[in-house]
Amino acid sequence: MQLNSVFTKSILTLITGNAIAFIIPVILYPVLSRVFVPEDYALFGLYFSIYSFLEIGSAGRYDFAVVIPKQDDDAINLVAGGFFISLMYSALVLGLIFLVNDWVAEWLNNPRLAVWLYFLPLGLVSVSVSKLCNSWLIRKKEFKSASINKASQKLAESAAQLLFGFLKVGNGLVLGDVSGRIFNAIVSAHQGFKAGLRKSKITRSSVIGIVKQYVEFPKYSILPSMLNTLGGMMPVFIISSHYSIEVSGSFNFSRIILSVPFALIASGISQVLMQQVSERKHRSESISKDVFSLAIKLSFLSALGILVLVFAGGELFEIVFGEKWRLSGEYTSILIFSYAVSFIVSPFSMLLVVLGKIRMVSIWQTFYFFAVCMLWFFSNFAIEHFLEALVVIDVVSYGMYGLLIYRGIKDYENSLLN
Repeated sequence: MQLNSVFTKSILTLITGNAIAFIIPVILYPVLSRVFVPEDYALFGLYFSIYSFLEIGSAGRYDFAVVIPKQDDDAINLVAGGFFISLMYSALVLGLIFLVNDWVAEWLNNPRLAVWLYFLPLGLVSVSVSKLCNSWLIRKKEFKSASINKASQKLAESAAQLLFGFLKVGNGLVLGDVSGRIFNAIVSAHQGFKAGLRKSKITRSSVIGIVKQYVEFPKYSILPSMLNTLGGMMPVFIISSHYSIEVSGSFNFSRIILSVPFALIASGISQVLMQQVSERKHRSESISKDVFSLAIKLSFLSALGILVLVFAGGELFEIVFGEKWRLSGEYTSILIFSYAVSFIVSPFSMLLVVLGKIRMVSIWQTFYFFAVCMLWFFSNFAIEHFLEALVVIDVVSYGMYGLLIYRGIKDYENSLLN
């Protein structure tokens, strides 16, 4: 069976669930944007950025390795090992929060943040369960179940945010996010057990052995990935500390809206691609034709998004989300270039992991962090010029990433010929 037919069908299955997950917040965003104010999105943007940084190490990156072992028993013990690591990791994070939460909130110029940091460990354990179980589902080609999991998270998250928003309970955006992740963890675990995850297959010696066997994932991936994520968070921190709350909230709202297509399409492609290419690698089969064809299709979608948002970003945001979000739309018309190039390149980054090029990924992630650090030199510029500098850094960096992925694919194809 050709990769193209299996790959396309698998992606469409995942995207169907992601589409539901996409439609739910899209329908509710015009309501949420009127329930919450820019100050709420400023707080949520900071919380989510810190969460995204800490999430990198939450399962020791072993969720990426679950699809690789030939034997299911090894994969099951990898799931168990990742879960135990997540418990220890979250306990460590909780201890750090007790020590530095007030300092972090003060440094980021948002005192309200301090109390919400205590929700981070719960979110980290929940996302670890979800990631590990979903990786198992992808391994077993249970794409429909993985699709349902994604939809369930967004449904629970959006419903909770809406409810907490109307009830004026704390910061409904943060509470809704945590609620969605807990619900998703429960659903993912249930789906995982239905798909063959068995406690009886888990032994202490097996967990230790398989964790050691795939130690390259945390060893070469966690720190560079954290640096990469920290690079992605850097604009949030700089804007929060150097610009007004209104600017910070509008910027964070723009990031949330722009991330939706990535969550809808790119994440589904990345998950399926990793599973399918892993199988192809075991059989020593070519992957280049279908991968390059997919890259062209993603490029077309990105170009379409650029055309729409560059010329009508401000007007669209004002019509859909309300007058107070026009500024966010204007920021979106600039930031779309960053998200477009990331949309094209990022789904294929998993190819380098499967093809054994983890160090190559790590080198780029470290480079990207230091490239984004250059934004501190632009922190006193007008916000529009700051965002333009961010776009230039992203386009150049992800362009280089695309070349590295291309090189990795070519090396693999050449190895087949030899």
